[in-house]
Amino acid sequence: MRLQMKKKIYFPTGYKVWLRSFHKKKDLNIVIGDLNVKVGVDNRSNEEVIGMHGLGEANDNGERFISLRSISQLVIGGTVFPHKRIHKATWISSDGRTENQIDHFGISKNLEGHWKMSE
Repeated sequence: MRLQMKKKIYFPTGYKVWLRSFHKKKDLNIVIGDLNVKVGVDNRSNEEVIGMHGLGEANDNGERFISLRSISQLVIGGTVFPHKRIHKATWISSDGRTENQIDHFGISKNLEGHWKMSE
């Protein structure tokens, strides 16, 4: 049996109201959650939001997440630094054949220069 969803439950329905709570210049804003978002590797036209180091292809929730990040001046953190492919996947199917990067976080764009890659 397949569940048919008519309404997305992973995103706040009133995210424009939620966005007003962001103070873009002064505060450190971090957004994390289990959103089942795939943003993929294609960051053309979204370089300000997505790094070059994603995995797979974007899904519908990923497109929403990207537009949310664009509006709220956040960068999708898990795509910024290079990682070995084995370390990119946050979900692996039970048969081990399918890997996805579905867990992401957003952090204020104005703090991007302060990020470091741990060694």
